[in-house]
Amino acid sequence: MGNLIQNEQLKIYIRPRTWVLVGLVVLSLLINAIFAAKQVDVMPDWKEKLTQQIQQEQQQLLDPSGKLSPQKRSQLQQRLTFDQYRLDHNLPPTHTTSWLFAKGFAGQLGLAAIVCIVIAGDIVSSEFAWGTIKLLLIRPVTRTKIYLSKYIATLLFSLFLIVLMGGGSLLVGGLLFGLDGLAEPYIPNVPLEDMVPGTLSVGQDLLITYGAALLYLWVVSTIAYMFSAASRSSVLAITLTMVVTAVGEIVAKSLPSFSGMKFWLFTNTSLLQYFEGIPPFPGMTLGFSLAVIAVYLLLFHAIAWAIFTKSDVAA
Repeated sequence: MGNLIQNEQLKIYIRPRTWVLVGLVVLSLLINAIFAAKQVDVMPDWKEKLTQQIQQEQQQLLDPSGKLSPQKRSQLQQRLTFDQYRLDHNLPPTHTTSWLFAKGFAGQLGLAAIVCIVIAGDIVSSEFAWGTIKLLLIRPVTRTKIYLSKYIATLLFSLFLIVLMGGGSLLVGGLLFGLDGLAEPYIPNVPLEDMVPGTLSVGQDLLITYGAALLYLWVVSTIAYMFSAASRSSVLAITLTMVVTAVGEIVAKSLPSFSGMKFWLFTNTSLLQYFEGIPPFPGMTLGFSLAVIAVYLLLFHAIAWAIFTKSDVAA
């Protein structure tokens, strides 16, 4: 099994297309670094502006008109708490460190997802297109092992991409801003209602951010892998995955009042909502989302494995 996985990884990394795609991620990192270096790190009058913002938030909370919903009021109260924490602990809102730069670069997850979709959408279907699937099947290994080795190689590539993004952004950020501030408290834009300021450092948040990003890449890679195993067409597998992912994200954001959407895959893939946001539906927890994702992935594998193991290679 180990030799099969190594062989599949070699197939991925030996292709020039893979390094072109990886190069796009590196280019995006350099572009982000250029813009970050040109931005003003700390505004001289940030304390005055933050004090004014706190006063405005306090006035909004005291507004007797009742325009604020309970949820909006709770969010505003929590934002006020964190803004006051910034002021009390001398943490400028525009303060930039290598850790926060790496956090910001995680926003390029969409580009990384496209790269993973292309790799996963091609890894099985290309074997059928080139006819090399016959060379795999004449080996004394089962189709299930071939299926698993290709899938594991796909996941390992996603891991490589996340390590490249996280490590590369830390390296570039360190060169630009230094490596201080690892233990500095992380202040999210929309914190959880029960989140206490100072409980999460930027280093911890960075690990959580890239861990959540890795899981998302594994989800979209699994979808692409399913289509790749089922369609025998790389173009079709990649296109279908991008359409399904885009539509899935849109549907998740378009039906916020339908409680059944909490069982929708793409409502659960953004795990950061449990650390620095607010889950869209009451009762949703990190364990719930992980369970929903697991059920979907098992379903995808059941479909892909059934088709792959029964496929007629002579067709």
